[in-house]
Amino acid sequence: MYKGSFWCLFMILLLPNLLQAQLTVIVEQSPSYTPAEDTLYLVGSFNNWDPKDDNFRFSSLDGGQWQYDFLTPMPDFEYKITRGSWKKVEGGSLAEPIGNRSYVYNDQLRDTVRINIAGWEDLKEALPYRDTILVRITSLPENTPPDATLYIVGSFNGWSPADPDFRMERDSNGFFQAMVPIRNQLTEYKISRGSWTTVESRTNGLARPNRRYEYQDGSNQPIVRIEVANWEDLAGNRISWYEIFLLLAAIQGLLLVVAINSFKEAGSTTSRLLSLLLILLSITFLARIGAFDREIFQQYPKILLVPDLIYFTYGPIFWLYLRSLQPKSGRQWHWGVHFIPFIIAIGIYLPVIGMSNFDFTTQVVNLELRSFFIGSAMAGLVFSGFYWVLSHNFLKRLQLGTDDESSPVMGFLWTVFYIHSLCLLVWMSTYLIGFIGIALNQHWIGITDRMTDATWLVLAVGAYTMGYYAMRQPQVFRSPKLPIMAVNPILAEEAVGRLELSHDIEHSTKISSSANNSGAVAPPLSDLEKLEQVMQEARPYLNPGLSLSELAAQVQLPSHQLSKVINDGFEKNFFDYVNGYRIEAFKQRIRSGDHQERTILSLALEAGFNSKTAFNRAFKKHTGQTPREFLREQQE
Repeated sequence: MYKGSFWCLFMILLLPNLLQAQLTVIVEQSPSYTPAEDTLYLVGSFNNWDPKDDNFRFSSLDGGQWQYDFLTPMPDFEYKITRGSWKKVEGGSLAEPIGNRSYVYNDQLRDTVRINIAGWEDLKEALPYRDTILVRITSLPENTPPDATLYIVGSFNGWSPADPDFRMERDSNGFFQAMVPIRNQLTEYKISRGSWTTVESRTNGLARPNRRYEYQDGSNQPIVRIEVANWEDLAGNRISWYEIFLLLAAIQGLLLVVAINSFKEAGSTTSRLLSLLLILLSITFLARIGAFDREIFQQYPKILLVPDLIYFTYGPIFWLYLRSLQPKSGRQWHWGVHFIPFIIAIGIYLPVIGMSNFDFTTQVVNLELRSFFIGSAMAGLVFSGFYWVLSHNFLKRLQLGTDDESSPVMGFLWTVFYIHSLCLLVWMSTYLIGFIGIALNQHWIGITDRMTDATWLVLAVGAYTMGYYAMRQPQVFRSPKLPIMAVNPILAEEAVGRLELSHDIEHSTKISSSANNSGAVAPPLSDLEKLEQVMQEARPYLNPGLSLSELAAQVQLPSHQLSKVINDGFEKNFFDYVNGYRIEAFKQRIRSGDHQERTILSLALEAGFNSKTAFNRAFKKHTGQTPREFLREQQE
């Protein structure tokens, strides 16, 4: 009885270990070219990584499968399969090195691990291939170490950067070359000096896309000649003229933001929108520079995504900036609607943003994300084109009430708009050339990349143009109101209260009094009389930003009807009519002797002109002499 109890207790204590020990490893499939005489071994942390341990030898099963059963409890471990040595260890499908396999204990009493072996590192020559090509390096950068060992690495060997089977040898002419097997229609490859840190790069040291070779049947071992431009680890951080150009544009944009916000009207909607636009441009320029810097890109590769912000923001911000220049009409703008596409774009970008830096960099370098970037930029081009149409139509309407020839503000707006148009044209041409290349089965990536760079250069010219206007004509940034912003709105406002005109202002029709001395009511005023009354009593011409629509509102006539009244009654257009009053106001100031203490330009500004050029042109046109000739005539 006691003996039977002992064995029961022994089995109870032993049973958990026996059940836990039931771990089976089955090799379900191995390469067809595996030598029939070879035996498979399990090697791992449990046997000190001995590649030929008979205690861990697989048993052969029917159907080409192999099995090993653990006889002792096994915790978590890492392992690989060999054929008896580390030279004969398993690899990837192209015989490239692979990482260790791992097993994680999952509390199951019985467990089976089923694996497939893709290839063997020592049997590359047994892999099937369609043909071979000879890759020859005809040019190396001067910084290449004289004792460097070069390797060709690519899709044919699992991207192993120091594969001895693909070490490049010198031919009789001193050129490095290697024979490459062609296993697929498309072969991608690069040149390395033995590691991924010493791989070839573009001229500026940035990672270059994989080289590509498309196989054509019957090519009969062609020779592919390539040139290595630079090495990633030896390129240094040379700054190109392209980066300097963008950097200066970014700095100028930020300085202009400071200048705009130092004006008296800094808190206006116009100044805030223009500042936002300049900040956006500066950020994208700096991000573009960072993406071209090897060390910055390696540490923060997703900086490459930042410039894409401009696709869905520049157009709406510029259009809203134009709208803000118009006097408030009580109409409410739903600003958020214009940025819905931007929010949608951020949502689409989230999976890319969530990638690890390694995966993101790998996919960027190997052009795996190129289709994503092309699609995003194309959507941005269409979106920007829509706002280009809106901006163009708005500027045309604005021009109807603005002296386009003499207004520096309108000149500034049209100049920026034309630069933006050129940017969109180059951008669109990039796609056109790319599509033509695809249709002709040509890879014009180098051309389209340069045209992309050109698009950014044109955009940077826009920032330089704003800086030019800030230095030469700062008045275009000072006032938030249009149709034409005043050069010096303070002087113009003060002039309204000070300026007294003489009764010799030229006009064709005298204004009838609203009531005579006897108290009789005068007949209703004609449209022309209404106009003259407003011009003499309200003096709207002192406003440098006066437009046809604003004057029509004061006269209480439709714009087209007021234009007809001016044309029929005075045989002048709107601008010549208003400038006639301004010139007479200027003459009166001269006759009053104000020019002895003030400059001619300041008197012209107070009379309603918005620039020296506009004043000189209008004065010559109306009087047949220059302002200085008139001044000398008055002094005689």
